[in-house]
Amino acid sequence: MNPFENKLGPEERAQVAVVRYIGLKYPNVLFHHSPQETYTKSNFQKWKNRMMGTRKGCPDILIFEPTKGFYSLTGPDVIVPPIGLAIEMKHGRNKCTPDQNNFLNELEKRGWQTAVCYDSEEAMHVIDEYLGGK
Repeated sequence: MNPFENKLGPEERAQVAVVRYIGLKYPNVLFHHSPQETYTKSNFQKWKNRMMGTRKGCPDILIFEPTKGFYSLTGPDVIVPPIGLAIEMKHGRNKCTPDQNNFLNELEKRGWQTAVCYDSEEAMHVIDEYLGGK
C-alpha cells in the first residue's frame, strides 16, 4: 500500500478503485480525470487553472469512447449513440453542485452519457453497461 493512500477520502478511494478497474478490464479505453481538486489550492493555482481552461463542475472521470449502445438525447424520436461517458463520483449524502449539474447537462446536450455514482461498484456497473464488455 502506498503511504499516501491513507490520506484519501472515501470518494477519492472509490475513484481510485474505478480507475484501477478501467485500467485492468479496459486497457485500451481512453479516459481521463480532470484534477479539479487543485482548483481550491493557492490563489496562484486558482488563477493558473482559470487561465489554462479549468472549468468548475467538470466530471471526475471522462471516457472518450463512442459506444454502439443507444441513448436518447431529446426523447424517443431522436436516438443516437453517445460519444463518451462522464461520471461524477459522490459519497454518502454528497450531492452535485450547481456547476456540476450544469456541466453534466451540457455534456448530455452534446451527445455524452452521464452518471452520478455513489460508490465504485455503481461506477463499474455503469462503465460495463456503457462499454458492453469491450
